[in-house]
Amino acid sequence: MTEEWSIARAGFVIEQLDEPEPLAELQEVDAASYEELCRFPFFLLFRLRKQVPPAEPRGQLRPGAAR
Repeated sequence: MTEEWSIARAGFVIEQLDEPEPLAELQEVDAASYEELCRFPFFLLFRLRKQVPPAEPRGQLRPGAAR
């Protein structure tokens, strides 16, 4: 991954990504806007999950940890 992926750098995992499409009724009301929104989505919806570091096995301490 590159530095541009701030979602991943913040410790999140993308579980789902949706690009909603305009309603068909918009084509009748404003055909130009409908065509533009079909080509260039106005919204992106992300479902994110915070990535949790793996748990340490019980009974074992990290190096340098106090007992």
